[in-house]
Amino acid sequence: MSMSRRVGSSSNPETRNPGLHTGSFSGAHHFTIYNPTMMEVDNSNERQAMRLLAENVIVGAEFDSSDHRSSCHPETRLDITHSIQSWIHNPARKYKILWLHGPAGVGKSAILQTIAETASGAATSILGATLFFSRPNSRDDPKRVLITIAYRLAVRYPLYRQYIVRLLTIDPRLVEKSLAEQFKTFIVQPFGVEQLLAEHHGTVLILLDGLDECNGEEAQCEIILLIGRFVLQYPTCPLIWFIASRPEPHIQDSFLKWELQRAYGEMRVLVDSDQGRRDVETYLRDNFANIREKHRRSIPSSQQWPSESDLSTIAIRSSGLFIFPSTLIRFIGDTAYADPISRLKIALDVIESTSSSDGGHNPFETLDALYTRILSEVPRDVISTTLRLLALCIAGLEGYNFAQTCNWLGITQGRAYGALQRLHSVLYVPEPQNASTGALRAFHASFYDYLRLPSRSGAFYVMVPELIRYHYLRWIRILLESHSKCLTLT
Repeated sequence: MSMSRRVGSSSNPETRNPGLHTGSFSGAHHFTIYNPTMMEVDNSNERQAMRLLAENVIVGAEFDSSDHRSSCHPETRLDITHSIQSWIHNPARKYKILWLHGPAGVGKSAILQTIAETASGAATSILGATLFFSRPNSRDDPKRVLITIAYRLAVRYPLYRQYIVRLLTIDPRLVEKSLAEQFKTFIVQPFGVEQLLAEHHGTVLILLDGLDECNGEEAQCEIILLIGRFVLQYPTCPLIWFIASRPEPHIQDSFLKWELQRAYGEMRVLVDSDQGRRDVETYLRDNFANIREKHRRSIPSSQQWPSESDLSTIAIRSSGLFIFPSTLIRFIGDTAYADPISRLKIALDVIESTSSSDGGHNPFETLDALYTRILSEVPRDVISTTLRLLALCIAGLEGYNFAQTCNWLGITQGRAYGALQRLHSVLYVPEPQNASTGALRAFHASFYDYLRLPSRSGAFYVMVPELIRYHYLRWIRILLESHSKCLTLT
């Protein structure tokens, strides 16, 4: 029931003397208050609530974080990005969820990065929150997904921030609730039930990239179902969801549930399409031009490099997978070698060795051959150290900085840098001055996929469980020995 109360002047000396009154309505008179539930804005509460959220987000998951992701190369993926933009800006859109899917390395993250940058740069931005999952970079904790989204929305929208502050002031342990409870608290209640932004914002875009890299298939499916049921229950809510992932069976099954059929539309990034090959060729031409400029002393100005034939060969064998040309460009332009002509010849030899006589091929075959060639350049006397370092990355211990990783393995940083010297085209290796802050990581998850499967990596197969077990036992032994020495001294 709506209530009103007429407030007039008071005989209270505090209200007659502004110097004696420190409230929000000092000196005010003749006004009406409706539904008189009044709260003083407490900046300390807001700071504490926002700090609590910030401490529990997935660090580096934002599109504009310091852990930068590449957007689409100019003049590539125009057909897909235009279709996505049409869906985003169409107020009569049929679906509130768009699912973009395709295999690893096809460029999904670059597409979402481009969409996020474009949406953010618009004069009236509709970008609410972005979350780029990455298992290699430890951005995969499902317990922090809704907190990360809530934090970005709270930063952007004052009404939502007030709602969040009120909740967390009452119950700070909301950040520890289950995924379903957090979704209800941070999404359903404010946007569905209370409709906080309904009158102020026509569209609020939430973008989730790499859902398949969120930790746990069950959590991935739950996120899909929570979002799907929400958009069906609250069709007028301004939130729209753009989700990208590999087409893993459990993710497909979640989207195909009968109850979600009316909730989403889908878009597939095709492998080995005509448009994909043209996009790869555009990417290659520009990047080879950059390599030629950097190495102009070693490439004669009179020489056409690369030849049109070589360029076409690479574009065709890329099969529309952008991870192949991007890895190849880093391999050819590696400054440690400063010999792009010879490196291109090596790359072409790799492509030739994987050519199929019947005209058909596995799209990952050429990429795998390139990964094998890169690892083959690691000297034999350090390859065991190299694989141990890679094993820790695959096992999820890449959250440790480089110095800690070396300590864990019991090797010097010098030896570790030597073991990784030939892998800069596939790995980010922090500079020595950043060893205590930067972490070793792969440029793309497809490299870890390759290492995990002996059918793909052969002699470079990394047996993660055995190596991790060995190192756990090693550290347990060290701890027991240390404990024993302490008892002896006492």
